[in-house]
Amino acid sequence: MKKIIISKSAKNSDELYDVVISNIEFINEAHRRNLTNEDLNYDSLCSYFVDVMDENVLYDGFKGFLFKSRNKNIIKKYIKDGLKMLGLKEHEAIFDEYLDMIKQYDDIDIYDLEGNVDLNFHALDEKYRKLDSQNLEIVNAKFLLNHPDTIILDSKDKIKYIDDLIADLGEEAYQQRKQNFLKMQPGYVKDVNFLCDFLNEELDAIYLANLNRFQYESHLHIYFKTKSQKSYCYIDLGFEIVLLNDDDEEIRRFSRKKHTNL
Repeated sequence: MKKIIISKSAKNSDELYDVVISNIEFINEAHRRNLTNEDLNYDSLCSYFVDVMDENVLYDGFKGFLFKSRNKNIIKKYIKDGLKMLGLKEHEAIFDEYLDMIKQYDDIDIYDLEGNVDLNFHALDEKYRKLDSQNLEIVNAKFLLNHPDTIILDSKDKIKYIDDLIADLGEEAYQQRKQNFLKMQPGYVKDVNFLCDFLNEELDAIYLANLNRFQYESHLHIYFKTKSQKSYCYIDLGFEIVLLNDDDEEIRRFSRKKHTNL
């Protein structure tokens, strides 16, 4: 049975939302170690993606969420099922409106559109932001705490749980999975990971792509932020990429010929 893992410190915290964060941290760590969603508890993933959607819409709107989710059908299903399990009917109704709006892009990786999304989400953003986000967080936390699959572990046992999942896969299968994971990464993700290594930063999120003008021509701009809460943008010129800081100041250019991992 796949378990929902919550830390002891989160369970004992005065802040209920720490329980949601604990679930997020566990899933992120599992992903970092090349485990897939199929290795994890389905309901924990529903909780995870509901929180991702909520945070993205509150701060970046539905368009920001669209780019972060890349319009993946499985992510939409996690959120739809999660909102239903949490009993958040108003949130679910607005999410249904969002799904109806983006039907024209169904089954398209949003980055293939190079930022050209001809939709205005402003009215839907405003409607969503009038809902009680704090209630969503509380309901989500209680859902995780009271779930029959939930177990409470300290930090050491959380790592051991992931180690055991990896051991169950077998060394050969796990190494193959790592190689497949690297191959399946989209080009822009490889670009951002390369840039984070250059910056000596840890990636937090790739949150937006836009087609903007640069040097008198339109080029794809990819926006990302790091764990230190610094924001960057890179511009894909094809033969090279240009890294900019949050003030749109050029940091450095990288030739794709010199950096084969670009």
